[in-house]
Amino acid sequence: MTELRLSRSGDIPALRELWERVFHDTADTIDALFDEYADDARIAVAEVDGKLAAAAYLLPVGEFVAEDGTRTPCSMIYAVATLPKYRGMSLGLAVTRELVRSAGESGHVAVLCPAEESLYDYYKKCGFCACFTEREVAFAATGEREASAELVPPEEYAALRERFLTGVPHVAQDARVFRLQSRWNARSPSGLYRIMRAGETVGCAVLAVTDDGARVPELLGDIEFGAAAIMSVLGAETLTARVPDVRGNRAGMAVGLSGVNGAWYGLALD
Repeated sequence: MTELRLSRSGDIPALRELWERVFHDTADTIDALFDEYADDARIAVAEVDGKLAAAAYLLPVGEFVAEDGTRTPCSMIYAVATLPKYRGMSLGLAVTRELVRSAGESGHVAVLCPAEESLYDYYKKCGFCACFTEREVAFAATGEREASAELVPPEEYAALRERFLTGVPHVAQDARVFRLQSRWNARSPSGLYRIMRAGETVGCAVLAVTDDGARVPELLGDIEFGAAAIMSVLGAETLTARVPDVRGNRAGMAVGLSGVNGAWYGLALD
């Protein structure tokens, strides 16, 4: 027998076990998520014969800002996971649909960032449409000497990025998203950066350094100058960064944003 419901406090050990088995993350990674969203995350679970078999998380991440400045609360569906034994039973779709319903009842736009291209068709079954785009740009060092970057706290970064997204439909992600990003990517010189030229702020960027190398999931403002600043931080000759582009590749989906195309999402917490 299958039961679909929202999680209870007693589900936490089983949720942690599911996360570890599916995503292979460390206990510290899972702790950070639960710490940041302990009070207001909604978690849909599917039980099969009393066993927690699948789950998905609904995380309040800020507001969707339309081109005309209209703001709508926004929540991200995240970490949709099913234990291997129970795959093929549409449990992932079931928990996702439950969270779409929950977001709608709260007046929130539901967004998600599929982990791979094939999942766009999968999530269309839940009513999602692709409306976010991005472009990956490869940069090479130019010898620019005036570029500099300084670390800023999550609250400051959240405010700073809004300056460089004025007039662009986007998700105004709150400081909690950037705080979680910083906890998950604590290896130096990872962080949230203000980009400066001769003392003037001209952009901002998120830098994540892992065992697989350095990546820049968000670069805003003067992207050429920003790339030069981040390459200086890294001591690198090349860099690839994600930037807004209305004609770019698909980068996310939403329910409740009819007619929106080419919006910027930001950090997918991937």
